[in-house]
Amino acid sequence: MTNVATFAGGFTFGTLFAVPTSFNNYDYITNLLSGAFILFAASLFIGIGVHWLLRRFESSDDLSKARLIVCYIHTFSIVVLLIAGFVVLDAVLIAIGHRIAGIFGLGLLILIPFWFIGIFLFEKWLGDDVIHPPDLVEVLEEFTKKMGQGKVSEISDTGKDDVKLTEKQV
Repeated sequence: MTNVATFAGGFTFGTLFAVPTSFNNYDYITNLLSGAFILFAASLFIGIGVHWLLRRFESSDDLSKARLIVCYIHTFSIVVLLIAGFVVLDAVLIAIGHRIAGIFGLGLLILIPFWFIGIFLFEKWLGDDVIHPPDLVEVLEEFTKKMGQGKVSEISDTGKDDVKLTEKQV
């Protein structure tokens, strides 16, 4: 999400300087662009904060409940700020005469919460394990180690969320 905030903020800031002063509704458009930039910058700041909070942890299993809740609140804030920034940009599109693009953009933004709800229900229904692929790095490291010992190994998918390593002596 920090990538989105960085690029959206940068493009918004650049557009703010590119709008000619002779443009119709110049003050209104530049105020909207300034507001969108502030929203994107705030989401970027909070995103960097999440990285700072998680700097010593490799897994969410290692987090205390308080730190986990703080990270969830930060993440929710980032999403809200990004959506708000894009709502403002859609308002800019409508204000400069690109009504269809602005309305379409607003419609896409409305779908975001439904997407999150759908993913949540999908994970609840099928279990969280479906989303995580097997850790192939560990399997390949073990494969390489066995190859060095003169054993040929075969990697096969078990059909579940793990990978099976079979050894054969050469």
